[in-house]
Amino acid sequence: MRYLLGLLSFLLPVAAFSQSPPFIPIADFASLPALGSPQVSPGGNRIAALATVGGQRRLVLIDPANPSGRPRQIGVGDAVVADLHWAGNERILLEVLSTSSLGASSYRSSG
Repeated sequence: MRYLLGLLSFLLPVAAFSQSPPFIPIADFASLPALGSPQVSPGGNRIAALATVGGQRRLVLIDPANPSGRPRQIGVGDAVVADLHWAGNERILLEVLSTSSLGASSYRSSG
């Protein structure tokens, strides 16, 4: 009996690791996150985040007091938004990236 218990305690962990992990498509690693860079306003009454909606990047404002309510979405156009910051309780600053060609090479800056 003791031998059987020892054998089972050895084989059970091996059986658990013999299953292969789920397949994750390569495209999932290259896609934009559904929601990123969430920031709570200084007053704590709003959450701002960057979201991908229908393949488009948007600034999303969420009311934590009404989590089931529809968030306000603001398009950012073709801008590549690197980050966002609250400037007081009513304003949000977006940090955008731009690329400029300098002859044979490109230069990317944020500002």
